[in-house]
Amino acid sequence: YRLDVDGKTIFLPRGGNETGTILVTQATVNVGVPLPESILKLTASSVAPGMLNNLRTGMGLVTKPGPWNERLREDRHGFYRELRRVEEAAAKRKAISVQDLPGADVFDRALPLS
Repeated sequence: YRLDVDGKTIFLPRGGNETGTILVTQATVNVGVPLPESILKLTASSVAPGMLNNLRTGMGLVTKPGPWNERLREDRHGFYRELRRVEEAAAKRKAISVQDLPGADVFDRALPLS
């Protein structure tokens, strides 16, 4: 059997007058054979906490001296500058929350974000 994994992740700034970022992720895993829902739930609930912990740990590294902080400050490719522009654009709209996420139209917009 062949394992097939498809994952999508988006980071959404809260916007409005709120601080913070919402992470939305979706993963589709095809193991090649049907599995009971209880096995899928058990697997997801076992894996997700570790993934979130690793994400939080990694995000904390940019605030400490070291290579990750240096990459952030250097911003050689302008990625972090673009993220600041995304935050500025988000500040002009109403704040979102996990209970009030935007629809798919958030992806249907002209570039650049201004």
